[in-house]
Parts: sequence; C-alpha cells; structure tokens
Amino acid sequence: EGGIQAADKENDSPMIHYVDALGGGHFKNVPELLYKLVTEGPGAVKWLNDLGVMFDKEADGTMLTTHGGGTSRKRMHAAKDYSGA
Repeated sequence: EGGIQAADKENDSPMIHYVDALGGGHFKNVPELLYKLVTEGPGAVKWLNDLGVMFDKEADGTMLTTHGGGTSRKRMHAAKDYSGA
C-alpha cells in the first residue's frame, strides 16, 4: 500500500498538510524541503495524472483520495496495487 500525498481537495491546503507532516516527522523535518513538498505536491500529482498515471478515480472521474497514516485529511493518491512489486 502507499501513494502520493498531496493537498488538492477543497477541505485541505498545503499549510494543513505541512502541520500534519511536521507532527508525523516528529518535528525532525527540514522545513524548507517540507514546504517545497506540500506546495509543489498538488501540481506534481496533476502533472502525473495528465501524463496518464492510472490513479484511483471516483465514478465522475475525479481522483479518489484516502487517509495516509496519521493525517487529518484524505490526501493519499494511489494507483491500486501497481507498485511493481
């Protein structure tokens, strides 16, 4: 299991993601790198989707998101079990 965390839903934001990730990293994160991750993540997921990555989708075609460990919002974008393992 796994996926890409990106705050791209209406009830989420890069700053909420930042706070979640700070706590999840036990405050040992590199702040500048974490900021880059949470602010550029949504665009990266959109880019991958536009390239044809087979992310899980809702019936209406929007990307399905689920909770990752310890997160306060559903922001995990996954592609079934296409991990290659």
